Amino acid sequence: MKATATKNTTSTQIMGDDNNHHSDNPLTNFTHFYRQWLRRHSDLLHRDTIQLDQDKQQLLVEEILAHYNDYLESKSDLAKHDVFLVISPPWLTPLERSLNWISDPRPSIAFRILSSSIEFDGLAAKQRERIEAVREETARVEKELSDSIARVQETAAGRPMAETAKRGAAAEWPEDDKTAAAEDYRRAMKAVVETADGLRRWAVLKVVEVLGPAHGLRFLCGLVNFQVDVREVGLELETQRARNGGSY
Repeated sequence: MKATATKNTTSTQIMGDDNNHHSDNPLTNFTHFYRQWLRRHSDLLHRDTIQLDQDKQQLLVEEILAHYNDYLESKSDLAKHDVFLVISPPWLTPLERSLNWISDPRPSIAFRILSSSIEFDGLAAKQRERIEAVREETARVEKELSDSIARVQETAAGRPMAETAKRGAAAEWPEDDKTAAAEDYRRAMKAVVETADGLRRWAVLKVVEVLGPAHGLRFLCGLVNFQVDVREVGLELETQRARNGGSY
């Protein structure tokens, strides 16, 4: 198998030019990290894996998983600074943000990519059963997290910061109460993001574990291709909007 490179797209087109990246601003630093990370993501699609034996396939699988983990860890570090930046990422295009669910696409999207990356008929019955079990567990936890974030948002709507917005400048909630409410909301949202990222990591690792090196590599390349393709289309749409004076 040869991973398919994104057509007519250079690393600079995907990432943008980013020479001046050192900053004391965590958002600026993460934006630079993400551009470099996605450039590496794109480069992985150019790997020719046809001649790789099983051991080398496994090494490449581990490289891709480590690369993905770097992203999750760096995003977690940014969330410690400001979780709201992670929930609404300014480094993404509007198209990419539209696909997000709690800071990134739903973990369950991996199973749609899986079905288009490999032939399920070629898997053993036990493998198919185990993948279905992972899919069901992922869907269950996704539902729990969706319910959790809804409760967090509903709770915030009844707290002093919401009352202040409703009453305007005349609101007389003590500053300490507003600060405490905002901190409670931030802490709750951070916990939801951490759980969602943990689910993403778990689902991908379990699927790769079930598939083995050859099929696992095809699956991971499918995930990479999806992210790079969405990035490419998102940038193309933004270029088109700029040319059309703000509309697509």
